[in-house]
Amino acid sequence: MEKFKAKCWIEKRHKMYDVLQIMIKEDGTSCLIKNDGKTAEEELYDELYDFWVIGVEPLLYTGRNDMNGKEIYEGDILFNSFFGDYWIVAYEKGSFILKLNNSKHFEYLSYVTGFKGSAFKKVGTIYENPELLKW
Repeated sequence: MEKFKAKCWIEKRHKMYDVLQIMIKEDGTSCLIKNDGKTAEEELYDELYDFWVIGVEPLLYTGRNDMNGKEIYEGDILFNSFFGDYWIVAYEKGSFILKLNNSKHFEYLSYVTGFKGSAFKKVGTIYENPELLKW
């Protein structure tokens, strides 16, 4: 992976944001996010500035893309068009993995997306599309 990339989900806004910087401290993780200019009235920050969000988990870019060239991040939901099942992207014990929905089965992401003809398509995230996981 050449460049650091991450996103974070802001529950209050129900929106995913690009992360510019991550700060990890004893009291939690903070992310500097790019402001989209659409701040809510209750925001304390001027809409022209990027701002820090405290207590969110950054979702790291895996360095891999799906069958259509979309970047794959932690928390993404991938659809396997060959078998017709849904997989969740996670980062555990130093590796990006795919967890089969509602199962203990997993595969290493580098193994299943590391060859041409991969059947995995990004269809959403666990935050934005939780309905994909209800089966």
